[in-house]
Amino acid sequence: MNIQAILGLTCVVGLILFGIMLGSPLVIFFDPTSVLISGGGTLALLTATHGFRESMDAIVGGLRGMFTKADGLGIETHEHNAHIAQTGGTLCISMGVTGASIGLIQMLTNLADPSAIGPAMAVALLTSFYAVVLNLVLFIPVSRYHREMARNAQP
Repeated sequence: MNIQAILGLTCVVGLILFGIMLGSPLVIFFDPTSVLISGGGTLALLTATHGFRESMDAIVGGLRGMFTKADGLGIETHEHNAHIAQTGGTLCISMGVTGASIGLIQMLTNLADPSAIGPAMAVALLTSFYAVVLNLVLFIPVSRYHREMARNAQP
């Protein structure tokens, strides 16, 4: 078991949650629309780009490897999986920007109705927030794991 990976990711998630709860209730940081755009959109684009099975194998295999130090993949497989994870991070950030644009457009079209501004702004900001957090705690570590394993693998 890789204690450093577990400790590092747990600390990051804990610090983010602690930072949220210092200033507001955690529940206001949940928005189904933003989750669908950031998470669902990223998964859909990753599936369209690399296929569902390949994408899941790369991401889940990377997480499993990070936490258990289990490995049996070749250099080419690790390099390919690192590419998939890096693509996931890029797509995730792109979906965050897309969600922010959607929220801002909704907000600007409803400036006359102050009660509609808050929910639209929440979509804009939370979609970006989810994308950044997903990239930081999932795609970057998985990509780095696969790159390190490819670099350290015996040819």
